[in-house]
Amino acid sequence: MTVDTADPAQRLRDLLQRIAGTAGVEVSVEIEDGPDGLRAEYIGDDVALLIGRRGETIDAIQHLAYRIAMQGVAERRSV
Repeated sequence: MTVDTADPAQRLRDLLQRIAGTAGVEVSVEIEDGPDGLRAEYIGDDVALLIGRRGETIDAIQHLAYRIAMQGVAERRSV
């Protein structure tokens, strides 16, 4: 995945939409950019596939989301 925007929230949205699309899951992505960091949420009926067994899939997504969203950002925040 290439990083083509300087906005961490937009990079996060792009990543999460791409993951859901690749998994074949129809969801919307809500992003909240607050003082404590970025908060993302998948909204839809098929989110169980993105959560995975014992939450392993969503843990991996969260790790990738942090790495991609905060790439090149001097002051890192939580994702």
